[in-house]
Amino acid sequence: MQRLARSSAMRAPGLVRQMSESARPQLYGLSGRYATALHNAATSAKATAAVSKDLNELSALLESTPVFKSYLNNPIISNQAKKEDILKIAKGANQVTLGFLQLLAENDRLNELPAMIVDFKKLENAGSGANTATVTSADKLGKKEQTAVRKALEKRADGKLDIEFVVDETIVGGMTVQVGDQFQDLSVRSATNKLARTLA
Repeated sequence: MQRLARSSAMRAPGLVRQMSESARPQLYGLSGRYATALHNAATSAKATAAVSKDLNELSALLESTPVFKSYLNNPIISNQAKKEDILKIAKGANQVTLGFLQLLAENDRLNELPAMIVDFKKLENAGSGANTATVTSADKLGKKEQTAVRKALEKRADGKLDIEFVVDETIVGGMTVQVGDQFQDLSVRSATNKLARTLA
């Protein structure tokens, strides 16, 4: 078992190369496109922290006030009315945030705001190096193995990672690595299951 764990630790650099080619998360759909545009605008204006603060406040309001969320989702209310109201609610926010909210209202996309906030936070976390990782092995990795895995993951992520090392005997051998939303399974259990499915 220990030999399998050490072997997997030595394969960590290769494992990381199989994961995303960039530390920047891949976002999809409408919310991903808008969130990326907002993040780019905030970065250019050096206002990422301010915009993030504005979005956190809006997110808290959406969660604590169901009526507000229903209002944004209501197709009967005109875009103009929604624009005027959302700008009043966000009065005092950063200009980048206000411009973004105005664009959403004009394009009838305010109902997508919660998902856009989530995607923006993913981009912000990736950019700030606030990523987390979980490394699971069948046996506890020694300090040298943990150091090798940490160096490989942080080199690929181009920044510090908050890494948690977990032991799960059910994976039999090898290891699994979760970095943010990305997952790589190099466990013996996974290989065995794949073989069983192939032979079934």
